[in-house]
Amino acid sequence: MSTTPPVVLLALAAEHTDPDARTITGTATHYDTPAPSMPPSVFAAGAIWWADDPARVKLLIDHDDAQPVGYATEVTDHGDRVETTFYVPETPEGDRALRDARLGLRDGLSVRVVADEDGYSLSDDGYLTITSGQLREVSLCAIPAQDGARVSDVAATTTREVPMTETTTTDNGRPPEATPAAPEAPATVAATTAPADPPAPQAPPVLPATGRTVTARQAAGIVHEVMSTGGTAADVRAALKDVTPSNLPSTESADMEDPFLRNSFLGQLWQASQTARPVIDLLGAPKPITGRKIYGWRWATRPTVADYSGNKSAIPSNQPTIEEVEATVKRTAGGWDVDRIYTDLGDPSLIEALWEAAVEDYKRQTEAKALAELVAAGTGAGDSDDVPAALVAIGATAAGLGANVSGVALASDLWAALAGMTKNEVPWWLGSGDSMNFGTTTGEVGQTRFFVEPSLAAGSYLALDSRAATYYEQQPPVRVNAVDLPRGGVDLGLFGYHGLIVNDERAIITGTVGAGSGGSGGSGA
Repeated sequence: MSTTPPVVLLALAAEHTDPDARTITGTATHYDTPAPSMPPSVFAAGAIWWADDPARVKLLIDHDDAQPVGYATEVTDHGDRVETTFYVPETPEGDRALRDARLGLRDGLSVRVVADEDGYSLSDDGYLTITSGQLREVSLCAIPAQDGARVSDVAATTTREVPMTETTTTDNGRPPEATPAAPEAPATVAATTAPADPPAPQAPPVLPATGRTVTARQAAGIVHEVMSTGGTAADVRAALKDVTPSNLPSTESADMEDPFLRNSFLGQLWQASQTARPVIDLLGAPKPITGRKIYGWRWATRPTVADYSGNKSAIPSNQPTIEEVEATVKRTAGGWDVDRIYTDLGDPSLIEALWEAAVEDYKRQTEAKALAELVAAGTGAGDSDDVPAALVAIGATAAGLGANVSGVALASDLWAALAGMTKNEVPWWLGSGDSMNFGTTTGEVGQTRFFVEPSLAAGSYLALDSRAATYYEQQPPVRVNAVDLPRGGVDLGLFGYHGLIVNDERAIITGTVGAGSGGSGGSGA
């Protein structure tokens, strides 16, 4: 017998959905039910044991140690099967695991059992029987080996916290001191579908002659026989027939696609997308929309005072007036009718990708609309010969109003001129705490933000005080999912509501540099 205890991976299935808590319950494995693998395996009744704290048994995705989504709160040995209950914490991965199990996309269970040093036997015909082994983890998988063992409960909506110290209510049949240490380098045995009955015992295997084709079961027996009698790896290789994609026998065509090899599906690939909204961000966080219109008032004629001589003479006075200002809430929408096969049999991430792409386009369009409104409402500061002169004009205009310059959007050519300035040309340029980021084409100088706005005409800029306008928006955009039953579809819709009201157009400053040429940037930049 080999001195390295095997690790058995046996995929079963998950059974039921309970919408009241974040738990998954199901049959982890059946006893005395053989499953073909290499070698074929079966768990003897009572063979599986686990740690006293069931939380040490983790719930993974497809036996990937890097994808834990939960831990056991109860493990029960029913004599003919082992049943488990897992708590799934509130994480994005946990939410997806609960959703996939509830929708039947990933409702299979697969156990990983590490056999004890003397807890297994390998018959002469290569049949592996596990008589004692520790349950290390259970994984959610898409295709189980035994349909009779399915998730019996998926509780997916409550936020009940289950303490890590909660223990199983049943006796696992093994005292703590009998828990063996895990093997350092276990071999892996994968079991899939189960035959109706265990194979009948056969005579000890005989090494086949060179060129003889052997079955997987015979190969397992050969490996065991050669290695247990002192053979080497070279002896094993000499006794086995090569099975490669080029010589795997096929009853169809020699050039048919190998059914045992699978292509790698990567899902959605990354694509660059402009979703930043620097102009809207300058105005501060969008305020919520509560109606179809946004309105307020401002002074048309402000109250004024003047010198007063006293002696009960008439005091100076003027007639203040106000004006109402309003803006209409704008609407943006989009909708798609998706064949429900993508949710029933495909990867449900397509629906999420559609929604995310729609939101990205919504952000691009609302940014462009806000920029156009601000430019249209702005007050011109006139032409400047170069970028430093334009910055001085912007500052002087804002100071004359009692406003600040929160940010400046520049056409691409003006950004190039700005970035090319040096401290020798402009002594105040890039002092302590100032920065320029050429990767994002943004910068901050003297607490004023600069950024490129490609849609601005060459040589033009937009500067503003963040208080000059207010942006209103329904955040996030309204998402609508509906079932199109007559046509077998799933309708996905996006509805956005947004509006901008100008508080003081004087604090929105526009202008050009060098009649649109980009200017000299100080000294020929």
